[in-house]
Amino acid sequence: MKNHRVVVADLGSTHVCALVAESSPEGRVSVLSAANVACDAVRDGKIVDRDQAKTALDAALKDLSERSGPLPDALFLTIGGGDVSYVRSQGLCPIVPPDRPITRDDVLKVINHSRQVRLDEGMVEVQAVPCAFAVDGAGDIRQPVGVAGSKLEVKSILVAYPEEGIDALESVASGVGREIEQIVARPLCSGLAVLTPEQIESGAVVIDIGGDLTEFAVFRNGALSGAGRVPLGGKVVTSDVAKLLKTSFEEAENLKIRFGSAIPSAVSDRESIDVLQLGQIQRRPMQRKVFCEIISSRVSEIAKLTKAALESGGLLSEPVGTVVLTGGGSLLPGVDKAFGEVFAKTRVAVQDPWPASEALRPFKAARFSPAFGAARFALECCDEELSTATESDGWRGRIRTFLSSIGSR
Repeated sequence: MKNHRVVVADLGSTHVCALVAESSPEGRVSVLSAANVACDAVRDGKIVDRDQAKTALDAALKDLSERSGPLPDALFLTIGGGDVSYVRSQGLCPIVPPDRPITRDDVLKVINHSRQVRLDEGMVEVQAVPCAFAVDGAGDIRQPVGVAGSKLEVKSILVAYPEEGIDALESVASGVGREIEQIVARPLCSGLAVLTPEQIESGAVVIDIGGDLTEFAVFRNGALSGAGRVPLGGKVVTSDVAKLLKTSFEEAENLKIRFGSAIPSAVSDRESIDVLQLGQIQRRPMQRKVFCEIISSRVSEIAKLTKAALESGGLLSEPVGTVVLTGGGSLLPGVDKAFGEVFAKTRVAVQDPWPASEALRPFKAARFSPAFGAARFALECCDEELSTATESDGWRGRIRTFLSSIGSR
């Protein structure tokens, strides 16, 4: 049976974004309320200050509870950052007796076989994502249940995270009186939040520009094809501004939000901004175009590094129709055009989480993309997509596998 109401939280490098959502009898995802609490307890995807993370998450959950009533005891959490590993694997399952219709149990067996991979020391598998099935050597089968055959194969992506990182997440969850229901890869969540079924089917890249990191995922043929990250995000743009203008980080961030653009050519030479430099009491004027050139240089670097990471991972070996930007960094004016200059001949767009929700309107909705995608994962991951592993280890023993139906909303 599907979850009808879920609570999800995305512990990012600048904010804790949380929301409560439910599914309607027709299966549509509806956000009931959302909360966004400033927090810098996470660096490069790792919790570096558990107490601060607990305080921020507790504040977010109390905000949700005040507006939506009692919340479920269990949380869906996202993970991302440099410590996440995306391991490609394969599984095989003979069909006995041969040539009979494949069942749900066969699918679960082959997925579990693909999970029998030796991970690096200290790493824990948190998610298995089937990418493609094959029956008797014939590939690109979306849903193998009911197909007659003698051999079932699967290609999967296993998401792994360090044991110490899992311990930190469990500590934060228990510290606010909650248990973990499931941990979901952030790039997958971002894709589920903003991509259309057509984009997931035909091929698309989702790029989530966060504070410390820029994470990406590639989707093809209705399934996840790969994911990764580059170690730069919106904070480095702000740091560049602060350093070159000799101002505080807070002043630089405020100027970036109010006057920033990733396309200096769109700014008039006659425009100026007033900057409060360190040690000064009066603001000094400077040409806004020069200010935007500082921003543009770093945004262009992030775009180039992202494309290079995609190419080195073989994820652009086949063309993609669309590059979709999301995350807090995508809110910067002109960022889509800056990425478009790097991803030539590819449509670049900025999209908010799907679908439009009144609960998200007071917020900068792009920040909520991973949280909304996690809610969609939680509400649309039905019993057929729950592995048969032992339940003795709590959520670790019931790793959900999101089958290749992510294009069907």
